[in-house]
Amino acid sequence: MFEHRYQTLLGAAGVLAFLAGLAWIFFFDALHLRPGIRLHVEFSRLSILDTGAAVKIGAQKVGVVEKIQFRSDVGRVRVTLWIDQRMAPHIFSNSRVYLESLSLIGERHVNIVLPSAEEPLGNPVTDGDVLRGQDPAHMDNLLIKLYDSLITNLRLWRELGPQIREVEAQLREFERHRPFLEDTLLPRARSILKKARAFPEAGGWIHVGDRLPDLSLLAQIKKLLDDLEAASGRLKGFTGELEQGLHIWTRAPFAPRIRRLKARLERIEKELEALQQEGRRLVAALDSPEGTLQSFIRDPSIYNDLRMMARRLKNAPLDLLFKRKEKRTVK
Repeated sequence: MFEHRYQTLLGAAGVLAFLAGLAWIFFFDALHLRPGIRLHVEFSRLSILDTGAAVKIGAQKVGVVEKIQFRSDVGRVRVTLWIDQRMAPHIFSNSRVYLESLSLIGERHVNIVLPSAEEPLGNPVTDGDVLRGQDPAHMDNLLIKLYDSLITNLRLWRELGPQIREVEAQLREFERHRPFLEDTLLPRARSILKKARAFPEAGGWIHVGDRLPDLSLLAQIKKLLDDLEAASGRLKGFTGELEQGLHIWTRAPFAPRIRRLKARLERIEKELEALQQEGRRLVAALDSPEGTLQSFIRDPSIYNDLRMMARRLKNAPLDLLFKRKEKRTVK
């Protein structure tokens, strides 16, 4: 009989201890066994924070969140913190108080740090002081920006998709011309460039008298005219060779460039013919019965014509090789 009574008392004591533990957790959580102070921290926006959350200085826990109040009169949220009395001297009136989380979705706690380095330390806090906390960032704005960026990238990819496929089709179309370009077009272009660079007359057109320094001026001009006629003949042969292979060039997608090259060569031929005519007139004037000196005295413009001819003789091959425009004015 007594054993049954003891078992009943023991079971009742266990139930009461369990209920006392629940009561301590749910109703007496605000009670603390050590002395401490209470601080009030005000935020304009609180985000996610629960009562009972830890209050830390660095990595050390110094208190807990005791109460959260919404103050509609001032439009702020007041958070009451219980701080261990031993850690109170390390918190100042201008300390920075903000919410922190170890991860993006982790549990938040209140972190207290010293003020900025250029700001002097305030007075240590006392029981009942009110501090201004740093408001948490707008996570919803960050998520909105991420969403807008994702939508923009998807829209850009949809818009560029047809263009990318079109470029791929053009590359496949160009791939069909690869044998023609490598076997026919490129060898023909190299041959033409090699012949253009092999003009023997170009070396004597840089300056009058460089190739024939021992002859008189009249003999040098006559020799340059002979070279000019030979170059004109070579250029006509070069143009004819280009026209003979025109049916090959037109097969490639470069027909407009070939036509422009042909027009440029024809224009150079006309310039060479004009230079030949001016040279012949100058030789006739210098070789007149009155003599070269008398010709210069009678017509001073002959010297200017000679300078113009020398300048045009110098620029003509450069126009042919480097596509430079001829300067028509005589300084």
